[in-house]
Amino acid sequence: MQINKTNMFAIIAFLIFLIWGSIILFSNSTANYIIQESNSQTKEHELTIKQAINLGLKKAKNEIGPNIKLFEVTSVDDELKSFKNIGSNGKRNKWNLTYVNSQNGNPYYVTIENGEITELFNDTSGNINLDILIDPKDIKVDSSDLIKHAKDNFDLAPGNIAIGYHFVLTNKQKGEPILSVYGTNVDGYFTKIHYNAKSSNYIKSEHQLPVGGGYYKENASEVLLVTEKGSAVIGSDLSPNFKMDKTIAIWGYQKPGSTLSKTFLKISKDGGSNWELINVNEEHISKIWFSDKYMENNTIFIATNH
Repeated sequence: MQINKTNMFAIIAFLIFLIWGSIILFSNSTANYIIQESNSQTKEHELTIKQAINLGLKKAKNEIGPNIKLFEVTSVDDELKSFKNIGSNGKRNKWNLTYVNSQNGNPYYVTIENGEITELFNDTSGNINLDILIDPKDIKVDSSDLIKHAKDNFDLAPGNIAIGYHFVLTNKQKGEPILSVYGTNVDGYFTKIHYNAKSSNYIKSEHQLPVGGGYYKENASEVLLVTEKGSAVIGSDLSPNFKMDKTIAIWGYQKPGSTLSKTFLKISKDGGSNWELINVNEEHISKIWFSDKYMENNTIFIATNH
C-alpha cells in the first residue's frame, strides 16, 4: 500500500501529538508527587514538645545513663522554616533541651532540628540545682493541647519577633512543672500563658505592657503629663511664634512595642492643654518641624525613613 505525502504528514503530526501528550502527563504526575512528598516531610519534621522531649531523652539515656531529668525545654526560631503561623498546631521545627544527670547535676544540652538531633554537649563542669529538676514522666500535657486552649480562651495570636507560637517548659513552681505558650494578645503585645504541665490547669498570663513616655510641660510648681497613657513621644517642635500662638507639635507611637503600633502626630494650640490628632499615613516618622513662616503658610514638615 502506498502512502502519499499528505497521509505521511498526518501520521507524523499524530505521533508528535501523542509524544507531547505523554510528556505533559508525565510532567504533571511527577510534579504532583514531589509536592505531596514535600508536604509529608514537613509535617514529619515538626515535633510537639513531648515528642522532642522523648527523642532527646532516649539519646541522653544512651549517652550518660538512666538517671536523667529535665531542666528546661524551649522552641527556637528556624530562619529557614519559620513563618507567621508556625506553631499553630503545637509543633515546631527546632527545639533546645537541657537534660540533667540527677546524680551529679551535670547538664546535657540537646538541639533538635527537623526531627533529628543536630547538637549534643555534656557539660561535666556544670552543676544545676537538683531541687528544681523536672521528671519527664510528670509531663502529662502536650503543646498541641495547650495551643488550642490558648487560642480559644485568650485569642492568642502568633508573635512577630519570636515568630509564630512558641513553647517553653521551665523549672517547677511550687513543686510543679510549668509549660508556657508564647504569642501576642488582642492588643498585639507579647504574651505568655502558663499552664501546669502535670495537670494541664491554667495558672496565669503575663502581658508585655509599654511604659511609654509623654510630653511634659514644667514650671516652678508643676509637672504635667499632656498625652494619654499607652503612647510614646519620640520628638517635638515649637512654632517659631510660640510666645504668640502657643503651638506645639509632637510625634511618636501609639501602643509602642505592639504588633498594632502606629505613628501619631498631634498639635496643640494652647501650650499643651489640649491636643488634636492629625492623620498621617506613615509607618515611621524620623522628624517633624515647623516652617519658618508657619503663621503665613500653616505648614509643618515631616521626614520619614521609608
